[in-house]
Amino acid sequence: MNMYYIIINNSQQGPFTVEELREKHINARTMVWREGFPKWIPAGQIPELSDVLDSTPPFTPMDTPPKTWLAESILATIFCCLPFGIVGIVFASKVESNYYAGRHEVAESYSRRAKTWTLISVGCGLACALLYVLFYLIIGISMFTL
Repeated sequence: MNMYYIIINNSQQGPFTVEELREKHINARTMVWREGFPKWIPAGQIPELSDVLDSTPPFTPMDTPPKTWLAESILATIFCCLPFGIVGIVFASKVESNYYAGRHEVAESYSRRAKTWTLISVGCGLACALLYVLFYLIIGISMFTL
C-alpha cells in the first residue's frame, strides 16, 4: 500500500493512505510525494488520487491571485518612505504563495495590507515633499523681505 506525504500550510504532513487523504480535503494543487517519486508533484497529476480530488473544485487557469502590490511597494520604498515601503513589500511577497497554497482569504488579507502600507508610504513621501517645498518657499520669501 502506498503511503503519501503532503504539504499543507508550508509544512510536510504524513504519511497517509489514500483513504486518509480523503479526510484532508486536498485539491489538485496540493503537493504530494511518495516513495518512488523523484520530486513533489501536484495531486492533480497523480492518477491514483483522482477519486480523492473529485469532491474539490478543479483549478482553472482563469483563477488569479489578488493584486500583490509588489511593484508599487518597491517603488514606494525607493522614492517615498523606506520603512513603510518595506512593510508593504513583506506583505506583498506573501500574497501569491498563500493563494496557490489554497489560503485565499489569507492572500486577500495580505493584499489589502500591502496596499495599505504602500499607500501610507506614498502619503508620507508626498507629505515630506510638500513640507520641503513649503520650507524653501518660506525661506525664499523671508530673504526677499529683509
